[in-house]
Amino acid sequence: TWASVMDVDMNWKNNCFVIAGNCTPSSSAVATHYKFYYNIIYRANDVINNISNVPDMADTEKAQYIAECKFLRAWAYFGLNVLWKGVPIYTENVDATEANKPRNSEAEVWDQIIKDLTDCINEANLPAKYPQGNSSYGRITKGAAYAFRGQAYQFLGDYSNALADFEAIEGLG
Repeated sequence: TWASVMDVDMNWKNNCFVIAGNCTPSSSAVATHYKFYYNIIYRANDVINNISNVPDMADTEKAQYIAECKFLRAWAYFGLNVLWKGVPIYTENVDATEANKPRNSEAEVWDQIIKDLTDCINEANLPAKYPQGNSSYGRITKGAAYAFRGQAYQFLGDYSNALADFEAIEGLG
């Protein structure tokens, strides 16, 4: 059966057997998806943990980039957690030989997702939205973080927090 949280869109069109339920652990798509998401996590962690070393960049800009990277990390962990119901959580970069942490529980991964999205929402330097036509239109915003956190809450069955996040979007314009 199709997974209720995955639309058959461009993200999944070449891997329909994954969501159709006839994928096995030895299928190449398993490793492909796993590596895809952890590549995003690695890159996000790289920025989060090293951007403070960048010279001649305003602290406000660094804070915005960190928030955007936390959103992307949350997005990647969301995809992993939906597929694997718990995966190792990395918030620091490690090389491949050190990537041997035990699997975190599904609940721990959801907690990390919610934490990262909450950090985005609370970051004063992340704009609420960009007006259409602005050169930054389409970048991550507080509105996107509220919407995504609301989706995570909804996935967890926490409908009151999901509703609060969805209603918060209205106040952002």
